[in-house]
Order: sequence, then structure tokens, then C-alpha cells
Amino acid sequence: MVTARALLAARENITDTVAARAMMCIHGGAGFGKTLAVNTCLGELEPGEDVRKIIFRARPTARAVRYELFTRPRPRR
Repeated sequence: MVTARALLAARENITDTVAARAMMCIHGGAGFGKTLAVNTCLGELEPGEDVRKIIFRARPTARAVRYELFTRPRPRR
């Protein structure tokens, strides 16, 4: 994998977000490598941790996001 400027920016932003125990959104057009960047950065940052993937319907409300984040069962190890 080539380390591009966008991947480096994603890595820095994800690292800061995890350290702050906050949420962030990565957006961009189809095929820009958003999923690859997030999976790569999270895997490097916390290799032993589980990553939860939540798929939302188009234009979810803040209430829907909050519900999914706080009611989704934790993955089993």
C-alpha cells in the first residue's frame, strides 16, 4: 500500500479522535479509499482491539446514530 497524503491525514485525525474518546466522520466520493484508510489506521493504532462497524441508512438523525452506538452489543472475543 502506498502512503498517500490523505492516508497520513486520516491516521493523524483517527489517532487524535481515539485519544479524545470522540467521534469523527470521514467522507468522500466512492473509491477514494475511506474504508481502507480507516481499517488500516485502526489496525495499526490498536491491533488487539475489536472494531465495530455500523451501517446507517441514508441521512441518519443524531438520535439514530446515538441509538446504534449505545445499544449495539459488544463483540465477543
